[in-house]
Amino acid sequence: MKQMKKEYKRRFPGLSVAALRSKLMSTVALLLVASSLLVTSSYAWFVLSTAPEVTGIQTQVGANGSLEVALLNQASWDDLTLLDMGDIDESADATLASDNLTWGNLVNLSDSRYGLSQITLNPARLFIEESGTDTDGRVQYSVNDTILKTPIYGEDGRVKKLDKESAVAYVYENNVFGTEGKGVRAIGTAASMNEFARGMMSARSNLGTYMSSARTVASTVLNQQGGALADMVVRYALTNQTTGYTVSDVEAVKELALGLQNSLNEIETALRYAFAGYLATADANVERFDVALGSAMDPDTSLSGLLEAYPGVTGVLPGMDTYITKLQSDMSTVSDSINTCNTMINGGGTFNWEQITAAVYPIMNTDSMLLSGMTIDELKDYVMPGGEVDYGKAFALVSGEGVTISVPTGSGVLSDIADFAGNYTARVTIENFTYGGFGPMPVDVNMTTATTYNPTHLSSFSVMLSHAETNGNAAGVSAISDFYGYAVDLAFRTNAEESNLLLQTEPENRVYEGSEENALLQGGGSYMTFTTQAGLSATKMVRLMQGIRVVLMDENQDILAIAALDCRLGQDSYVVMTDEEKVATGKYAYLDGSADGAQISDQIDYATWLALPMTSSVVFDKQAGTVSAKLYLYEFAMALNEAGNKTGGLRLGDKAETAVITPLEQDTVQRVTAVVYIDGSYVTNATVAANAAQSMTGTLNLQFSSDAVLMPSEITALRSGSDVTKIDLAAGADQALDSGAPTGAEVTWSSNAASVATVSDGVVHGMAAGRAIITASWDAGGEGDDAWAGGVKYFDVTVSAAANEEP
Repeated sequence: MKQMKKEYKRRFPGLSVAALRSKLMSTVALLLVASSLLVTSSYAWFVLSTAPEVTGIQTQVGANGSLEVALLNQASWDDLTLLDMGDIDESADATLASDNLTWGNLVNLSDSRYGLSQITLNPARLFIEESGTDTDGRVQYSVNDTILKTPIYGEDGRVKKLDKESAVAYVYENNVFGTEGKGVRAIGTAASMNEFARGMMSARSNLGTYMSSARTVASTVLNQQGGALADMVVRYALTNQTTGYTVSDVEAVKELALGLQNSLNEIETALRYAFAGYLATADANVERFDVALGSAMDPDTSLSGLLEAYPGVTGVLPGMDTYITKLQSDMSTVSDSINTCNTMINGGGTFNWEQITAAVYPIMNTDSMLLSGMTIDELKDYVMPGGEVDYGKAFALVSGEGVTISVPTGSGVLSDIADFAGNYTARVTIENFTYGGFGPMPVDVNMTTATTYNPTHLSSFSVMLSHAETNGNAAGVSAISDFYGYAVDLAFRTNAEESNLLLQTEPENRVYEGSEENALLQGGGSYMTFTTQAGLSATKMVRLMQGIRVVLMDENQDILAIAALDCRLGQDSYVVMTDEEKVATGKYAYLDGSADGAQISDQIDYATWLALPMTSSVVFDKQAGTVSAKLYLYEFAMALNEAGNKTGGLRLGDKAETAVITPLEQDTVQRVTAVVYIDGSYVTNATVAANAAQSMTGTLNLQFSSDAVLMPSEITALRSGSDVTKIDLAAGADQALDSGAPTGAEVTWSSNAASVATVSDGVVHGMAAGRAIITASWDAGGEGDDAWAGGVKYFDVTVSAAANEEP
């Protein structure tokens, strides 16, 4: 058990064992978002209801393949490492809310601080846009920044047109949805927002998006190429390798430089949006924001050109001139590094350390980096006292937790990106590292930037813009008054090597598949349940449910998948009328879904009944007054009109062949935002209550899973978190085990993997690399005061290769 805790801390640094005990590591990798869908409206649609599904969770420990979820807020959206910390929101004084913000297997949104009970939804349309094609030529879609198109009504109450600009997404604070941020966001319109206020909101939102993207791009390329770079640095620092670097090493440096170049391009775009935010302020005093925005985003106008055109920007955003100069210098530096690499690659041959550093130093000054807390020179003095390598010291540095490389401010382009956009990390492995007579062996390397700027350059601009006076009479943005949807920002991660995030439709245990050891850990699947207090017929309830959409998108608002309810009605939900009823109504059957009896809209004719499938997908509970349906992923595309032109609406196709939402990279956080709204294309006045403010009340449950091949714990003690003795053993070695059995008890020893480890008379013998569970058990016995109860003790044995064997 101790080793399992140690391994977890190694894989996910920053999360304490105490936090582990409270977070429930998922083995079967099933995650539940108990988010209550609140859907009502001033036009009579739905109202939200809160219904937490799980209120208490026991500690469990899972094996690899686990999948975890957390609710994001603005801070953790900007810095994903905060999800490993126990208290990232000092204002969260309730355990439920604070637990949601760190890794676990449950996000429960029943807390009133999320404001979901205040949301009332009107029908809207998803602002869907084509974003390109995938490798198979299939059209890909993204969601516009405003997320939803909202209706504008004419004097007669009918929809006049769709507004593509006014929708905003705010989090709940001070009893209103009026604050920008991430987490649980209402989507709607604010009555007092003018074009400058909208422009400011959009500019800050895009600034944050590109700031996050800059980190993501840099982190991605560092994860991809950092291993090769770390290999060179560690070879030089620990083994004093000064020659023999290859074209492959240089190519890795070039790929890193190209990735950092892309990250700098994202920072440039972020700075342009900072300019756009300035242009929305009263200080800029521009007449038309759209015209000024065009100049700010014009790629033919350099940042220096913008600074010359709007010199007053430094009064609102101090440091803009300095940051532009720094960015341009970094872009030039990276370009020079790429050219240096190209020259070396074209020339071929091998290279010495001085030649390598000519390409590396501009983007990553290795003299400023800290390896396991020491500079390279300090590290070389430590492992090479007197000029000779002390392999014992070197071995101690690369074994155990591995090597930590910190990149502080002033370490080149790599750290400059962090100064602009925030810290980012990479976890890489140096394969086949050899030193002295040891190896080859893999060495884990944790690489992280360490900016000294708080806030970072771009974050400071966002804060400054939030306090700047907006042009015109709209000094601030009003709270949302008309609601059209809501979004929940989530983060997922897994330690499985290859897996996909799935929408889990059917209920599954969130920890152990098929386990009934703890009923509270059973997941509910993905579904919605509705009730009505407006006398709505069962048929109208089902029709309204057909309009629910759950859009799953990534951090760039590219659509990953779209889910909808399977609302298929079947003959089994209908009652065939008597002959007298058939004559009186002219119908054949009625939907038997309400304790109050069928209404006219529940009646269907024979042809309609005959065309129905035999069974329904919806489930009616007449006693509870509810109707439920399950969520599935569906194929989708932009809708077409009769002429074949795109309408901008969303068209659902058949159920998707798989439940895959997105691929998951091992130990890499994936942001996923779930947007819930009612598709106005599928609802009409005929499907709602005519004389009630609310037609239905609904609750939504989302559950996710992974298709990773799992290795669950093999014994109940491990599943329930019971104490298990951890043994590390080399192949060929023996170790005596203490069963803990009472004196006089006859102990039975067994191994579940004799090819890995055998046991005889309490002595375990390592056979080959692998893992085995050794069990010691004894029956009750003895008499009087010397009587004892039966018992069992487990030993979790990990056998490693012997020193003279290949690892």
